[in-house]
Amino acid sequence: MRFSWSVLFFLFLQINFIGICREIKFVPLNQEIKNLEIKLKKNPSDFELLKLLVKKQNLSFQYLKAEKNLKQFKKKYENRFPNLRSEIYLNLAITYKFQKESDKATFFFLKANDAFLKLKDFKGLVNYGIELIEFNRSLGKHEEGEKNYYRYLHIYKKHKLQSYKLLNGLFNRYAAVLNETNRGHISINYSLKAIEMAEKVNDYEAMAISYNELGFSYKNLLKIDQSVDSYKKAEDIFYDLGYLREFLNVRMNRLEVLDHNGKLTSDESIRFGIGMIHIIDSFGVDFSKIRPYTLLRQGYIVIKDFENALYIQYEIKGEQDRELIKSREEAIFNIQEKYQNDKLAQKNLQFVERAKAEQEKLQAAQFQMLLIFIALLIVVLVLIALYYLWNKLRKTNKLLTKINKQKTILVQEIHHRVKNNLQFVRSMLEMQIAVEDSESSSTSLADVSRRIDAMSLVHEMLFIDEESMGISVKSYLERLIDLSLVLYNKDVKLKCEFDIADTELSIDKVVSLGIICSELMTNSVKHAFHENQKPAFKILFFKENNQFHLTVSDNGVEKLVQSESKTKSLGMRLIDIFSRQLNGEYVISRENGYIYSLKF
Repeated sequence: MRFSWSVLFFLFLQINFIGICREIKFVPLNQEIKNLEIKLKKNPSDFELLKLLVKKQNLSFQYLKAEKNLKQFKKKYENRFPNLRSEIYLNLAITYKFQKESDKATFFFLKANDAFLKLKDFKGLVNYGIELIEFNRSLGKHEEGEKNYYRYLHIYKKHKLQSYKLLNGLFNRYAAVLNETNRGHISINYSLKAIEMAEKVNDYEAMAISYNELGFSYKNLLKIDQSVDSYKKAEDIFYDLGYLREFLNVRMNRLEVLDHNGKLTSDESIRFGIGMIHIIDSFGVDFSKIRPYTLLRQGYIVIKDFENALYIQYEIKGEQDRELIKSREEAIFNIQEKYQNDKLAQKNLQFVERAKAEQEKLQAAQFQMLLIFIALLIVVLVLIALYYLWNKLRKTNKLLTKINKQKTILVQEIHHRVKNNLQFVRSMLEMQIAVEDSESSSTSLADVSRRIDAMSLVHEMLFIDEESMGISVKSYLERLIDLSLVLYNKDVKLKCEFDIADTELSIDKVVSLGIICSELMTNSVKHAFHENQKPAFKILFFKENNQFHLTVSDNGVEKLVQSESKTKSLGMRLIDIFSRQLNGEYVISRENGYIYSLKF
């Protein structure tokens, strides 16, 4: 007779499960979802209800419904409750994780991270980190998951969050990562820590999850007794909580460990198999019967009840077919739901666009004439204003051009005349030098002529370059020294070096620099090069830290008597006068030649 060995067990279970029915208030998952949907319709802004509904929908593979509910809530209440934005992003990321849409999940994980940081919600951020570790584990990114564990544990400690629930989540998820990287001995420690945290807040669900993870760790380490004991504890807690899906799953884990290690008798296989199938049928638990049927078939095979074993094999095949049909129906449902969502979104978009277009047409019709009139009036006024301004500007420009041209011609004429007058004076001095008998008088007049050259050259350069507002120091000093060399090269073959920055200065400053350099070169030629076969003279000019620097040096050697007379000469007095006229400070040194340094 079919089920001959199991009749007594079956009757026994019927009696015992009457007690279970009384004790366990189990609601099928689909019924839970319906109840939550009814509650949410009454309180559409209750985000906690929405989170619970989305969690249940994800468990029942209704991912698109979960996504739709979150997006609708986001659209309606995001601006009203901006602080919930981070939680909405996080739940969207979790939903996309279940859908195995890694790109979208990653995108919303990143948005959730930014939102939690913006709010400075560090508890929310650590909770986000727990979900991120699980996401990385599901993708096989164990190293990334481990890094995230240490990162969010650091945030937890840094901000002194004091939440055993968060610690339980961190330890539990890290234990799962360690299990998958063959570090079960370390994973056990973290599972025990997670259990300790759950016990402190009486979070029995978290405690059961941690015991289940602990059983898995012991199983990998071949510690069978500890594994079975851990699974049994998780099983009992889930049973007491009325979580029959989780209870059945953990019970199967425990029985498979026992069966794999030869510690499950045929009677136990049959008894537990029948009992689990009965729970599934009696309470409508959303749990696959394939694993319990497989366990039951194994028991019948061991006792050589092949008739019942064959019958169970047919049941397994039927269950596989039903699950395949169910998965296809779910896939079809998801496709239909996606199609409906896309269709509704398209209709909404079209409606919004049509409404917007109609509104724009209405506004255009109401204000068209007024806008045209205002536009024409503005154009006319602008044209009149532009003509008036253009005419006034044209007259002003014409007058300014004429005045400017006159001024330019006048200034150029002044520079030309000053230069001519200075050249005339210089010519008279040259004539006087030619008739002078005294060498000292000729030398003095030559010095005066040279100084006049320094001033004349400035006006000549201004006359030539009519556009310039100043005089180039580089061009001026180089030309001035070249002119002076003409006087002395017949006596001394002087080599001149220039390192002068190309800077423009006003007339008075340039004249002062020219006279200083000219006097210094004259003094060097007169007093420093009598015993020097390769006389050299160098001028260095540059700007630094908003100050100009002038350094004039030679490589000559002069006697003490010459040095003292040189100090009292007119040239040195002029150097002092023009240095002070520049508001400058100068220093003279006699190391390896004569060095004059000026800052102004």
